[in-house]
Amino acid sequence: LTTAGALFLHQASAGVVEEAEAVDYFGNALAIGNVVGGGTADLLVGVELENLTAGAYHLFAGGPTGLTLTEIGRAS
Repeated sequence: LTTAGALFLHQASAGVVEEAEAVDYFGNALAIGNVVGGGTADLLVGVELENLTAGAYHLFAGGPTGLTLTEIGRAS
């Protein structure tokens, strides 16, 4: 294993639209798959208690060099 190319993503990262809050649990659930249909692995990040409601997710597109740090979709 190696940390080369590792990415540390949190709710206060550039590209994440929502404001970071202590009890959101950003990243409590993760899913990887070809969600966008571009042939690369995209990342869905679950936020269990976004705004203390039923939760939310953030979608980040994958590309030939890895994930983009621009959120391309979200729901809450």
